[in-house]
Amino acid sequence: MARIFETVVIAALALILGLALVVDVEAACNAMTLQPCLAASQGKVAPDPACCTAIKNIGLSADGPQCLCTLATGPLAKANGVSADAAMAIPKKCGLPVPKGFMCNNKPVPGS
Repeated sequence: MARIFETVVIAALALILGLALVVDVEAACNAMTLQPCLAASQGKVAPDPACCTAIKNIGLSADGPQCLCTLATGPLAKANGVSADAAMAIPKKCGLPVPKGFMCNNKPVPGS
């Protein structure tokens, strides 16, 4: 019985730590800087210059492409009606480079 309890506690801690990691990654990527891209990431309009600048600024960091993928597919994006496909097409629409062969959630990113 103690062994089952121990296993349940370990599983619960792993889940909590995993959720915290997702939130930390989204916070570190600073989702608020992508506010100008909300309508474009919902597939409603083309990205405007403010959106392209925001994407460029995040994309310049070493983990920029993965950061954008995380933001485009995470729980915060889903809660705001973001289409992952529309969001991941924004860098190409802005004329920004995308790493060759880059995949986001096992899907090729346009322009890669």
